[in-house]
Amino acid sequence: MAAINKYGAVEQGGFNKLNLMVENAQELVEKLVALGFPRSNIITLFDDKATSVNIENALKEFWDGGPFENADRLVVYFGGHGARINLRPGIETRRERGVLITSDYRPGQPSRTGLVLDDIMTRHFMNVAAHHVLALIDACSSGLALPAYQGNAEDEKAAKEFKRLAMLRSETAPRARDILAAGTNNERALWDSGGVFTRAVINGLDGAADINHDGVIQFSELILHVREEVVDKTWRVGVKQTPDYFSQDKGRVLFIRPNMFTQ
Repeated sequence: MAAINKYGAVEQGGFNKLNLMVENAQELVEKLVALGFPRSNIITLFDDKATSVNIENALKEFWDGGPFENADRLVVYFGGHGARINLRPGIETRRERGVLITSDYRPGQPSRTGLVLDDIMTRHFMNVAAHHVLALIDACSSGLALPAYQGNAEDEKAAKEFKRLAMLRSETAPRARDILAAGTNNERALWDSGGVFTRAVINGLDGAADINHDGVIQFSELILHVREEVVDKTWRVGVKQTPDYFSQDKGRVLFIRPNMFTQ
């Protein structure tokens, strides 16, 4: 769980400070606890602690052989700035990629000091041992984490290899690898009230996404709710923002609402 309010340093690229991203991330923590995630198992990295190294190391705790390799499900969240970069300027075969602007980001070293979005799929999704993994990304250009916006032949080959390895690793239950991003590859994320996308996720997990009122919030229901709320709120202020998603493997992340049938 990583979120940053305190931007603005010139050496970091002069990104504007954000309001309520950390506070909304803290509220999201409470929603996850209410949905059965043990508070002691939730890692929070806010403001200056949300460095690329700390985020990478936290994710590696869930890799095979890590202390949390036996976790059944994992939710990864980032709330902050994002940007489009060319990892190798001047080389025509390299396309733009998305990078999350961590607290230690330096414009002259984007891939070394930021968190490259497609690393979430090509490295972390492949190595995390948990059966169900959901990444929630509230950042500009967050759609660049999705294979649909990673369009060259090299990336398509990597995606196919990832899919093959993922199927081989499936054991006792269907695995789930899901990403829900604030927008597409070239859309900016609206930060009103700490991120319209994050607020929609919080509202969805609070019950608004339980569309058929069966006490289970399926990933498909969360997608529908988040899209509808984000598109509506951003359209009202003249901004186009459409959350997008990617799912890998046969399983899907879901959330069981507590006390649904006992009230």
